[in-house]
Amino acid sequence: MVEAKNPQSIIFPLAYFPAWKGYVNGKQINIVENKKGIGIQLPIGKSQILLKYESTPVEKIANLISITGIISLIVGIIYFRKKI
Repeated sequence: MVEAKNPQSIIFPLAYFPAWKGYVNGKQINIVENKKGIGIQLPIGKSQILLKYESTPVEKIANLISITGIISLIVGIIYFRKKI
């Protein structure tokens, strides 16, 4: 919980990536890229802040390709070891 007497900006020292989502009092807000991290705007009053990293579709596809490649490599090693 954070309390602001005036509308304010808060900067979190986290690397910006489009997968970051920000929520203030349960409502999604815009996250601003900043040289020092990621920033959000706070309204007047008490606010509950939630920053969430949600994978993008490209990341999900890349992870699936990586896992498939690793499994293929392991199966290939086992298969060719038995042939030798």
